[in-house]
Amino acid sequence: MQYTKDELAVIFVDSFDFLDYKHKNIVIDAYVDTGSLKDAIVNDSVTSEISNDKLSEINSCLTKDYIDNLVSVMDKQDVVAVTKFSKNYPLSLVSIAEPPFILYAKGNLSLLDNKNALAIVGSRKSLPTSKAIGVNYAKTLSKAGMVIVTGIAEGVEEEIIKATFDVGNVISVTAGGLDMVYPKQNAKLFSLVQQKGLC
Repeated sequence: MQYTKDELAVIFVDSFDFLDYKHKNIVIDAYVDTGSLKDAIVNDSVTSEISNDKLSEINSCLTKDYIDNLVSVMDKQDVVAVTKFSKNYPLSLVSIAEPPFILYAKGNLSLLDNKNALAIVGSRKSLPTSKAIGVNYAKTLSKAGMVIVTGIAEGVEEEIIKATFDVGNVISVTAGGLDMVYPKQNAKLFSLVQQKGLC
């Protein structure tokens, strides 16, 4: 997958687990101001907020090999990084308080462009009535052209996914990441979503 310079900058910054959302945002904002990751790391707004040890580690990783490896790992897993600078980043996320820097995705990326999307979630231990209501909503709205967004948990969410496959499009969001499907028994279902929809 080919990424722009701006997309690669976000992928780089997001790779550091020791940076929380606030600090990643500070680095990315400094990058936008300076146009350079190297300059962003020494920017006053960054150095005043992030410890020297952390900045030193970030700086040591600021190599072409490090960034190429990040992209290579995603490519091998068929994962695409849709960053806040990507053309297909959903506009609906731009206006929220803390929009994700990256959506790591597998499947039909065109579903991100659909403005008619609705999230349906539910309890893991659900009554049959709750499952039936969720499935009915999902089928009805899906037939009307809406993309259904849900999780991958047992209960209502897995039933919604199965029901939506028959009539429309589904996006499944997993809290643990694309390589950590929970619960494990839904791994096969998650794989089907990647083929027919988007994860």
